[in-house]
Amino acid sequence: MKTIRFSWMAIMAAAFVLSCAKEENAPLTNDNNGDQPGAVTTKTVTISAKLSEAMTKVGFTPTYTGNKPTEMTLTWEAGDKIRVYNHENHDEYSDFVLASESVGQQIGSFIGTPISATSYDVEVINGDITFATQTQPSDGVTSNLKYLASVNDITNYNSINFTSFSSVLAITAKLPKDVADGIKSVDITASEAIFNSGNSLTITLTNPGDAGDDDILHLFATLPAGNTTIPAGTTLLVHFNAPEAPQKVYTRLVEISSEMTFTANSLNTININASKSNQHAGPITCDGTTPAKAYLIGDKYQMLAVHDLLVSDETLRYFKMIDDIDMSGIIWVPLNNTADAKKKFSKYIYFDGNGHTISNISTSTTPAAYPSVFGVLNGTVTNLTVDHATIYPGPSTSGGNSAVIGGYIGSSDCTVTPSVTNVTITNSTVGTSSEKGGNYNGIIAGRVSKAETTFSNITISDCEVASTSTVGGLISTVSASMTISGTNSITNTNISGAGSGTGGFVGDVNAALTMSGCTYVGGTVKGAARYTGGMLGQVRNYTSVISNCSVEDATIDATAVTSTDPRSGGFVGILYANATIKGCRVGTEMQKVTLKLGTPSAADTKLNCGGFAGCSYGTITKNGDVRSKAFVTITCSNPSSEGNSAYTLNLGGFTGYHSGTIEYADANVTMTGICGKYVGGFCGLLTGGTIRYSSVAGSVSGNLATGGFVGYANDTNGNTLTECSSSATVTRTGSWGSAYGVFAGIVDNAQIVKCSATAIIDVNANYVGGFIGSIETSKDRTVSITKCWSTGNVGSGYAQCGGFIARIAANTNGTVTIQDCYETGNLTGGNQRKGGFIAQITSGVVTVSRCYSTATMSGSIAQGGLVGFMETSATIEDCAAWNSSITAATIGSGNWSSGAVIGVAWPKATLSNNVRKSDISIKAYWGNVTGYTKQLATDYDHPDVSSTNPLIVVDKNDGTTLRQTTAAGTGSGNDNYPQFAYHGRHVAGGTSLSTLASTAKASGGLGWSSEVWDFTGDLPTLK
Repeated sequence: MKTIRFSWMAIMAAAFVLSCAKEENAPLTNDNNGDQPGAVTTKTVTISAKLSEAMTKVGFTPTYTGNKPTEMTLTWEAGDKIRVYNHENHDEYSDFVLASESVGQQIGSFIGTPISATSYDVEVINGDITFATQTQPSDGVTSNLKYLASVNDITNYNSINFTSFSSVLAITAKLPKDVADGIKSVDITASEAIFNSGNSLTITLTNPGDAGDDDILHLFATLPAGNTTIPAGTTLLVHFNAPEAPQKVYTRLVEISSEMTFTANSLNTININASKSNQHAGPITCDGTTPAKAYLIGDKYQMLAVHDLLVSDETLRYFKMIDDIDMSGIIWVPLNNTADAKKKFSKYIYFDGNGHTISNISTSTTPAAYPSVFGVLNGTVTNLTVDHATIYPGPSTSGGNSAVIGGYIGSSDCTVTPSVTNVTITNSTVGTSSEKGGNYNGIIAGRVSKAETTFSNITISDCEVASTSTVGGLISTVSASMTISGTNSITNTNISGAGSGTGGFVGDVNAALTMSGCTYVGGTVKGAARYTGGMLGQVRNYTSVISNCSVEDATIDATAVTSTDPRSGGFVGILYANATIKGCRVGTEMQKVTLKLGTPSAADTKLNCGGFAGCSYGTITKNGDVRSKAFVTITCSNPSSEGNSAYTLNLGGFTGYHSGTIEYADANVTMTGICGKYVGGFCGLLTGGTIRYSSVAGSVSGNLATGGFVGYANDTNGNTLTECSSSATVTRTGSWGSAYGVFAGIVDNAQIVKCSATAIIDVNANYVGGFIGSIETSKDRTVSITKCWSTGNVGSGYAQCGGFIARIAANTNGTVTIQDCYETGNLTGGNQRKGGFIAQITSGVVTVSRCYSTATMSGSIAQGGLVGFMETSATIEDCAAWNSSITAATIGSGNWSSGAVIGVAWPKATLSNNVRKSDISIKAYWGNVTGYTKQLATDYDHPDVSSTNPLIVVDKNDGTTLRQTTAAGTGSGNDNYPQFAYHGRHVAGGTSLSTLASTAKASGGLGWSSEVWDFTGDLPTLK
């Protein structure tokens, strides 16, 4: 090692000449007396050094001009070596050690074993050097420095001119008064790799402090051999560390304004003025008035100084972080949380985190108003990460809004448009489990109250937020129009609210919100009051648009809701009329979201909850080609209690209560053990709403009015269901309830067009249908079913089981029209009043046209290929009973008949142009004697029936008219009560239904339209 002595704080460059004192290089042999193969004899090598004047002589200030270096000397120290390599193979080398008599001399003699090669590389060796970390004995001392030099590809090493030299970095740093005494180390991080292909350098002082008592530190470090270009604009982040001082770090940012070079064999000086670094890290010109002159923040002391640099006059001040900041030990006071005498909260800020992190920031346990980093944020926060923040809840009175970024975003007098962009919050809490406190709490903002505020690219993970009132994972309450865009995610974050409105992203949307690209993943959203949603709690009646958002791997917990009507959903608790959701999703096909609900009580008989929306009055639709979807599991505590069976749940796999428009949406729901009525795989209660182009799959359970798609469709203004499908399995919870359908439980007032049901249903209850359980119109309401079909088997051990519809019990003035529909499933179960298409028509103005059934069925009595039991003057026309077999298993004089088309028909109904399959097998009881009678004649044609050509009472034991000859009795099912079977007309054997249906009525066909039906198969299907 060499010692370098200074008369000032610079290093002179050195040029070395290497010469051999003896003969030329000897050849390599196998006689090895040296360090490497081939050494033959000992040689003496002399090194001489010629010193050059330092190339950089810049004083810190004129005061120090007299201290500029004028000379320096290099001397050899014990242990110094040179190494000579075979240029072609560096595994072959020889080390030459400094002779003892050369220690302390400028010219040294080295002893070693020469090697022989065609060319050589030579370097000076002074031990291992770690360029990134170097230790200096004390201020201004240079004995730590090591010298490196080398030359490559020379033909001999008798005479050497080194071509690559090391250099020295000298740092002259002016620090605040009396601060330099405590400095133990300096960390330098460069924006470019300028330190031996790295970008960091640490210089540690063994003896800390300023040796000259002038608040100036003189620091030195060895640079690698060769020249290094420093590009213009390169920045050096410098931390002066005083671990035992009250202010432990002083930070400075130095910018290399024009290209410079760390020059080999020379001194390279950097001057740093850190005398004001406790206020900000930039030069004095950084007054915060423009982005280019932003105050620079590199440590927690400079972060604290922001309070004093903000002004209360609406003047925007610019700040920029230059390093990560640990705020441990600081009780943080929000930057803008007090009202000015003239203007409310008038401090304006533009805060650029510059990709850095503020960690361990904490507010007081008894905080001032608007606990957060920025208080009332009037301005912009961007490119910032906050980690392990602890925000205690604010006062429950005014100013209780709490968040990590801003308790409020935008004051009422704010004249700028606030924004939060590229912000990440991790491992932080707002509120506590024992003391939730505050009015409106969120991770980013408590409340947004300035119009046109924007949030974008927000990331929140592993956080907790709680409130005694409204709460949201991103924002508690939006009370002015704003936009959330870009890519935004909240992961593994739990949200707990005790007030109205709890949402994974926003608790209460009380203004127009445009929101897209948001994902809530892996947490629990728990509400103790109305309106809990995985993404949004409450979206009020403004023109909000929410698109391309999702809730995944999450639990939505409404079990703690004690108020009537919780209105909770996997995505949104309640969506009002003018709001729109587009292309959003709850869960995935592989991992469903869980919606946990409490058991209704005697005082609280409604849920109004759904896998996507609790209550929806607005519009849910697709976004481009992206449909809205809900993959959910819905659970209910103590679900099997029979006491809950009569409670109105309004529970759906997609929406609980719907009165708006849903289109291009899908639900896949797992719902078991749910007790109560009005339960649907897609919608629980449809009231004055429209659903179209939507589907449901999965499993549904409930009691009265449970449907695979809709539980109950009921409203004065009617409902519309268009091109919707259900493949959901429907079951009953417990032993109570009726009206179950693969598509709908009960329909009161609706237009249903091009809808389908394809699942098997087997429920031991009354009114079980492959499509609809029961149609029950109120007053003069209308149900219209057009171009619909069902394909699943239908089973029930109870009465009124229909392949398509179990029961029609319309009001006297109610109208039910069913046109161009079919079913192809079979009926199982042994009870009465079963119809391949409709089990029972009880009342109302009913018309069934151009429909067919292919069901095989068996049961006790009143079995019909198309209709089981009719007790009103309905119209059945141009329909086909295309059943293979109908079996009535119960016989006796007190039982009803069965028929190919209608088991028990109303005498003066309108039955026109209805046909039966030619080889239909009927086993039925038609007479007043014991036992089954002969098979219906295959060529028998029942004449059309009308008010002018009614079915008549004639005692024939063939099912063609009536089973009794006496007058009508007093009740259905009793002796003497008219029991008319209706068989329609037969079809010639071998005729397919498609052929018959496509043939004009004038030619003996059914005359169905080819614009509606596809006749390419044996059975017609709908286009």
